[in-house]
Amino acid sequence: MKRIGSERQKLTYIEQYNLASHVPQSILDGCELCAYAEGEFLCREGEISDSFFLLVSGKLQVGYLHANGHQAVFAFLLPLSVVGDIELFEERESASNVNVRAVEESLALVTKAEVARQFGANDPKFLRFLLRYLARKIDFSSALLSQVSLSAENRLARYLFGRMSEEGANFKLEKRESLAPLLGTSVRHLNRTLKQLTSREIILVKNKTVTILSPILLEQLFDKKD
Repeated sequence: MKRIGSERQKLTYIEQYNLASHVPQSILDGCELCAYAEGEFLCREGEISDSFFLLVSGKLQVGYLHANGHQAVFAFLLPLSVVGDIELFEERESASNVNVRAVEESLALVTKAEVARQFGANDPKFLRFLLRYLARKIDFSSALLSQVSLSAENRLARYLFGRMSEEGANFKLEKRESLAPLLGTSVRHLNRTLKQLTSREIILVKNKTVTILSPILLEQLFDKKD
């Protein structure tokens, strides 16, 4: 982690996301802009997490390590995602039950959890901001559970369609080793499914970038039965 001392750059992100409308000024004043290299952890499973993070650039991966050594991936986080939201309401420091790491160069506004708790726990606009974020997390978790019985093609199609809805028809795909656990499949099966969608001219994958060629065909895969 590298602290960026530029107040101007910090203010640029605060203005870009209109954070002053959602986050108390006392919390923003206490935040540092921090850079995380690809692969660097923001918090680790089993370690005490005493920080509150607002992601303003890049992408994070959330997961945990199975006892058998396999990595389970819950989600990929984009700006303005929050890390440390649940811990904010804990009355004592607790160990993280997940690993959160950057999957590309990322920037976050970081402050101590006690600072966010002190100035945000009773602030209505901040609590509404957190509740909206928690609601999205619950919706995402519910969507993952509902896909358990679907085929790998169904799950991949839903994921790609969701990315397209948020980022447009062209976006960078995560490393297969990270994406496969999120979709509940193997890297080999994921590669095979990507090739199948490519051969049918539904998508194009080039230099880790996905282009959605046919949103209609991609969406039709949602209802396909095995």
